[in-house]
Amino acid sequence: MYIITPVGSSVDPVEVVREQLSDYWSDYEYRYIDLENVDVVVVKTGEDISIYKRLAQLQPMLLSQNALHGITAGHSMIYQEQLPSLLFSINHPEEIQFYGLRIDVPGQETVFKPLNELKGIVGKDNVVYVFLAGLVEKKYGLYKVTLEKRGNILWSERCAVIPDLKFIFDQQAYKLQDNFKEMGKLKFCSVYKCEFIPDSMASALLRMISPNIVEFDTRQNDIQGSLVFHFEQKFTIDVNIQIPVIRCPHLNANWKAETEEIWHEDLGDIAVTIPIVVKKL
Repeated sequence: MYIITPVGSSVDPVEVVREQLSDYWSDYEYRYIDLENVDVVVVKTGEDISIYKRLAQLQPMLLSQNALHGITAGHSMIYQEQLPSLLFSINHPEEIQFYGLRIDVPGQETVFKPLNELKGIVGKDNVVYVFLAGLVEKKYGLYKVTLEKRGNILWSERCAVIPDLKFIFDQQAYKLQDNFKEMGKLKFCSVYKCEFIPDSMASALLRMISPNIVEFDTRQNDIQGSLVFHFEQKFTIDVNIQIPVIRCPHLNANWKAETEEIWHEDLGDIAVTIPIVVKKL
């Protein structure tokens, strides 16, 4: 989808292509957004918010342009800077008074707020957009966000927030291995002191070069371990990082990151999986 927005606007999900227009349109820019597996697009320009959706009714979801892709905390998304926003549909604007939001944070008291007391909007087609940032004092950690209606739980999801985490591979994508084992490097970056502790089960395929740089065999699917941040209080979070490697299917249907010889009659269809970072180049 292509959209034109004023310069300085933000879009969730983040655009694949963005370019500022010229001449009379120099105060605007066009953006291309990949709508694969996307049901809603949110455009923020100053205090104005526009919401475009595919479905008549939106199920509750967390949305942020600061989501980190390729890394999870267990099965939970990780966000930079702050908590994401909550987005969902209601039948009538008057219903908002019956909804409440609960946020659970390990080591802190549970926060509960009626939705009509929170900063948010009920927009076109009765879409509710609620800003979760600022509801809790802690700016990093694991969160459980729960939406209630008349005291009953409608939806719940866990997520993690790490203020400025970045992880960088030494290649955008790793090729299929051909007879020789290829090693890759992964670096974790933060303005805070941080270190990575690999999962003990994967120690044979990993080697720590420094506290925040790990070397790994590129035939793996992922890297598992714990990130330790030295804030005022030490914070540890278990993470799973997907390795961006090109793979082809093995005869037993498993996807592999190394080449092998097969008989011509067993070749069948040729297929490869390409990491998402390559798809967006």
